[in-house]
Amino acid sequence: FLRLARDVFKKEFSDLHADGVPQGRVDAFKARRRREVSLATLNNQLDALRNLFRGVESGLIREAPEVKRIRVKARRIPKELSREQIEKLLAHVRGDRLEPIIRLALFAGMRAEECSHLQWSDVDLVNGLVHVTAKNGWSPKSSAERSIPITASLVDFLKRLKQGMPFNR
Repeated sequence: FLRLARDVFKKEFSDLHADGVPQGRVDAFKARRRREVSLATLNNQLDALRNLFRGVESGLIREAPEVKRIRVKARRIPKELSREQIEKLLAHVRGDRLEPIIRLALFAGMRAEECSHLQWSDVDLVNGLVHVTAKNGWSPKSSAERSIPITASLVDFLKRLKQGMPFNR
């Protein structure tokens, strides 16, 4: 956490001493970073800065700006695509290199990063499973390897893809 605070301070306020950071600079930092990163990431950075500026309480720093977290709204539940929207999306990507990724995301719930690291050895067409496993230099989110059951239509699509057949349906 201390390293994060040091890195943020060095990048954003390197022209100033910790005693001389004006409130406006912190506010401008918050506004800019809010457009660049997720609220969780920004709040981690703000927590780190706030802890750095707590030196005021210990007498190490004479004066410091106030650093407050940004209130995070309750997480929205994503809306499901309608059957019509799914068909329209699939028609749009049919035959495209993204079609397998879109199908795996839609019908197996896989993340884009998982799809990009998928290999044919991870696909069990006989048992209708896709295995999300760690690869050299990459591991699944939370390092949780798992097997995902896939629908018969996705198995059929993947069989045609593996055999190099056109996937018109």
